[in-house]
Amino acid sequence: MKTTRRNFAKVMGAALVVAPAVQAAIDPSDPLHDFEKYLSKDELDRIHKDVAESAPFLQKFREVRLKNGDEPDFTFNALAKR
Repeated sequence: MKTTRRNFAKVMGAALVVAPAVQAAIDPSDPLHDFEKYLSKDELDRIHKDVAESAPFLQKFREVRLKNGDEPDFTFNALAKR
């Protein structure tokens, strides 16, 4: 099926109508909600603890603003001799 501007607009309009209902069904407070049945209570607690401990570092990391000309601090070489 060829995508036309009209079909694209219809799909996007439908997505805007459906998206709030889908978002309401998802629990945003716990991103691990879908994995609770696969993880034990101890594993979930450890994951939450690790995320909480790394949150301050990640916030500082997000605050660093790079300019367009900033280069990486190293040069990657897959065949580097050890």
